[in-house]
Amino acid sequence: MNGKIWKVAKEVAIGILLVLSLWLMINGALKEGNNNFQFGTLMDTVIALSNAIMAGAAIFAANEAKKWFQQKNKLNNLDSAHQKIKDYENLLWLINDRIFKDTAIRANYKNDVQNKKIDIEVLKNKANSLLNPKTTTDLDDLSLIYSEQARLRRYGIKLTQEFKETINRIITKRSTYLDLHYEYLVYIFVNYNDPNQNEILDRSIELEEAKIELAKEFELILSNTPLDKNYDLSELN
Repeated sequence: MNGKIWKVAKEVAIGILLVLSLWLMINGALKEGNNNFQFGTLMDTVIALSNAIMAGAAIFAANEAKKWFQQKNKLNNLDSAHQKIKDYENLLWLINDRIFKDTAIRANYKNDVQNKKIDIEVLKNKANSLLNPKTTTDLDDLSLIYSEQARLRRYGIKLTQEFKETINRIITKRSTYLDLHYEYLVYIFVNYNDPNQNEILDRSIELEEAKIELAKEFELILSNTPLDKNYDLSELN
């Protein structure tokens, strides 16, 4: 872009120089015999005007190039911001994806338990495996959400107040849902060993309600809210 501006400026300057030179030479010829006309003075004037035009063209080209680089830098920052927002959105929506996966996990485990053809130790080991994320990946996922929030601020991307409140609700409802999810898995295994036990209650109804409430945040609120309503990019240069 800078090269094109410079080329145009040079062509304009050369054109003006040729026209001006021709005009001055014709004007000098028409004044033949006038002692005040001097060819050297004419050339000095032409050279001075040419230098002024070239200097102006160079300043113009420099200013245009600066504007172009500033605009390009802003566009690069916006592209980078959009990618970071996309990454953060993917983290949030993994919570919603987890709801459907957990539903299948509970159904499969319940089917294994009720099958009564699977060894008790196998069922116990599977239960422990299903409960393991409570103290590992679940905490890691939550930590990553908070960490990525901090990274967004680091790059000049702000979450709107309304979006912050939505995220806080999601995290709270996620916690309630996961507690009930793991409690129900334990209930399935314990109830298999002793159907008359009353230490762990069947809270499948509360679990279903918690699942629906969490899903609503994604499918009725987030999915219907434009991204520009959730993120403030006004501080990006």
